[in-house]
Order: sequence, then C-alpha cells, then structure tokens
Amino acid sequence: NLRTEISEKTTESEERFRALFSAMNSGLSLFEVMCDDAGDPVNLRFLQVNPTYEQQNNLKAEDVVGKTILEVYPGFDPQWITYYGKVALTGEPFEKEVFNQPENKYFNYKAFSPKKGQVASISTDIHQQKLDQIALEKRKDELERFNRLSVGRELKMIELKKEINQLCRDLGKKPRYRTTFNQDAD
Repeated sequence: NLRTEISEKTTESEERFRALFSAMNSGLSLFEVMCDDAGDPVNLRFLQVNPTYEQQNNLKAEDVVGKTILEVYPGFDPQWITYYGKVALTGEPFEKEVFNQPENKYFNYKAFSPKKGQVASISTDIHQQKLDQIALEKRKDELERFNRLSVGRELKMIELKKEINQLCRDLGKKPRYRTTFNQDAD
C-alpha cells in the first residue's frame, strides 16, 4: 500500500533527523522571529534545541522551548535579535566568532533560515582552538621581535667591527675582524 510505504519512509526520515539532531557536537537552536508592528525583529521564540545546546548553556529543552530569548536570557544583546531576525526575514546566512561572557568561552555562531520567519543557530565551542591560536600568534610575535632584536644587534656588531678595523688601519695595524662571511678582516 502506497500510504503505508510513505508513512514508513517518513518515519525513517524523522528517525535519521532525530539521531543527527541529538548526536551533533554543536549546539542547535531553532527560533521563530517575533516582529513589532513595523516588521522589525524584537524577540525570538525557542522552537527546538538539541542536547548539545542544553549542555553548552546549562539549560533543559523543556525550560526554554516555547519561551522567548528575553525570558530565558533577560540581558540578551538586542543586536543578536537583529542579526537573527535579518537571517529569518531575508534568508541571508550569518556567521560570527564571539567570546561568550556567561560561559567564559569562545564560540562560533552560524545562523541560517530553514523557513521564512525562522532562524536556526549552530553554536560550536571553539574555545580551545581560539586559545591555541592566540598562543601561537603571541609566540610568533615574540619570535619576530627576538629576530628583529637579533638582526639589529648583528648589524650594530658589524658596524662596531668596521669601526675597530678602521681604527686599526689608522694606527697602521692589521684589522682584527671579518665584517662579512666571505672575507678575512677587511
């Protein structure tokens, strides 16, 4: 029967979706955008969150689904409502790396619109990667600074050796130092 076959395929598809949704190592939240009379986004209503979102935010789905972002996070930055609202209303995706103060961690946020008026947000904990990147950049800067100092010192030493050699010549003595790699004392 065609109806049974369609029902079975739908059930299989839903099970695959639930497994993927639950197994993601990134937090996923789905919101409905709430707009004022002028059509400007003013709030977001939670429609769904996955287990990783619950972990990242120390919340339970049953405590957030159906509530607005401002109910769950009273101090939520309104700029994010604007960002997410734009995604939901235009379909244009958004991505941003931020340091999340409450969690004291770096996250990468990606948002896309699965349906007009809705926005899905994927939050990936990039804290360790960001700390590693910052440490590498700091080390690179230190090495570059050390290299500049070393090169500067070497150039000063060459100049001093040239001056000493010139003084030796002025005194009628043999120069003491080589000032280039391929010659004896000049």
